[in-house]
Amino acid sequence: MTETAQRPGRIGVIIVAYNDLELLERVVASVQANGHPDTRIIIIDNSTREGIGAAMQGREGIHYLRTPENLGFCGANNIGIGMAEALGAEFALLLNHDAVLEPGCLAALQHRAQSEPEAGIVTGKIYLFAGERKLWYAGGFFSRLIGAGKNHGFGETDRGQYDAGGEVEYATGCVMLIPMKVFARAGRLDERFFMYLDDIEFCLRVRRAGFRVIYEPQAVVRHELGSGAQLPQRPDYYLYFSIRNKPLVVAGGGYGFYLKFATLAIGLIKLAQYGIYPGIPERGNKLRALLWGLQDAFSAESRYHRRFPRLFRRG
Repeated sequence: MTETAQRPGRIGVIIVAYNDLELLERVVASVQANGHPDTRIIIIDNSTREGIGAAMQGREGIHYLRTPENLGFCGANNIGIGMAEALGAEFALLLNHDAVLEPGCLAALQHRAQSEPEAGIVTGKIYLFAGERKLWYAGGFFSRLIGAGKNHGFGETDRGQYDAGGEVEYATGCVMLIPMKVFARAGRLDERFFMYLDDIEFCLRVRRAGFRVIYEPQAVVRHELGSGAQLPQRPDYYLYFSIRNKPLVVAGGGYGFYLKFATLAIGLIKLAQYGIYPGIPERGNKLRALLWGLQDAFSAESRYHRRFPRLFRRG
């Protein structure tokens, strides 16, 4: 093993916060409990509430920045990546605020990244937070049929069937360890997405730049909101961005044209579902979100003016 692989490099752990101090406190505690010898926790606060700043500012080992407006997952993480670079980090860990790292997760992610020089993204095994060893992600692939990432093992009980790590096509943005050198070659997150589907586009771009996306099953994470809410509970902003962003995943060329067709088809199917499915709360808001998502998927002029949180209620 080389000297570089033996020495833990500095990790900038980037957590984008949005209005939930309890979840933020929990994920920060899990990072600190991992006992990594050199981490810098970077909190980018997209919130409009003052409580997060009051709780986080001035804490040892935590670097806090509140954005002037909600910049979305992509814009906020890009600020965090810049801060990590300024702090001398060799790796950036993008980590959802509703996730919790199990013991040894950071060490397992970093060991895998340092053991494979071509690793561009290393991700872990992700459980549903409430389920006993219920999987949410155990590797993933890019579904060219629907233009989105798909998770291996979703909803399955973990019996070791996904304990062989290795290269995958897709890593969820819930947890991504990225060597800083990757950003120089592949760029940062595409801020046109704001949120949702940005992770699959980033994975595709990193792979085109000559890096590999690696699944490391010894790095275990639990994800509070990763249960994939059933049809009635899906929030309007998810419906909007999951439709609006689909043509951005791969732009141009024959497949880019197919993605536009798929966006239209999937959007119309969802409109029918949310129009007739029983028990949909706030049905009108969800139908409006889908209609705006379809409109903005094909209209760059309106796409970037209709941004969350102006579009929907906060929550």
